[in-house]
Amino acid sequence: MKAQRHAQKGFTLVEIAIVLVIIGLLLGGVLKGQEMINSAKIKSDTDALKSLQASAYAYRDRMGFYPGSARSTTPTDSTLNGTIIQDDISSSTDVPAIGDNLFFSELYDQGFLKGVNPIPEIDEGGAWTAGQGGGTAVPALMGGNIGLKTNKNYICITLTTDTSAEIVTGMDIKLDDGEGTTGIVITNPSATPTTTPSHACLEM
Repeated sequence: MKAQRHAQKGFTLVEIAIVLVIIGLLLGGVLKGQEMINSAKIKSDTDALKSLQASAYAYRDRMGFYPGSARSTTPTDSTLNGTIIQDDISSSTDVPAIGDNLFFSELYDQGFLKGVNPIPEIDEGGAWTAGQGGGTAVPALMGGNIGLKTNKNYICITLTTDTSAEIVTGMDIKLDDGEGTTGIVITNPSATPTTTPSHACLEM
């Protein structure tokens, strides 16, 4: 009696094509989802940066000088310039120290930053910084010497997440010319943000 031979059936070209289409759709969905997350983050951080800038302008209109500037300690001394003394804060849950005459506390004291968590939310490991640009002594949280203009005040965001380079570049495109080294927004997108953070600094 002859043994029956069972032919081994492989995948047909149609079945392989269907599997490839499904894989492509899944990958496309993942990439699209990440793109949407990044777009939302760019919008959120851009809005927060603009809000801090608007608060600083409103403070200046009310007080006659920028928050955290040299005149904050002696408001009547018109010989003092409007240079903002470097100030940084790293968490949305941090409450600025009242009365320390620095940028974020001055905004908080005057009611421009409100609530239990007055600082705009930021990714873990990130920070907001305000201060003067120019020279090689610019604080690391303002990107160090990344081309900030001398004697100009800036508000900066520091990001350390994997997508930080894309985010700060997107912020520059939304707020300025997208060039990174020119205009009112200066950025340094980093390929290794966990060791060298990315920054976006908005001129005031």
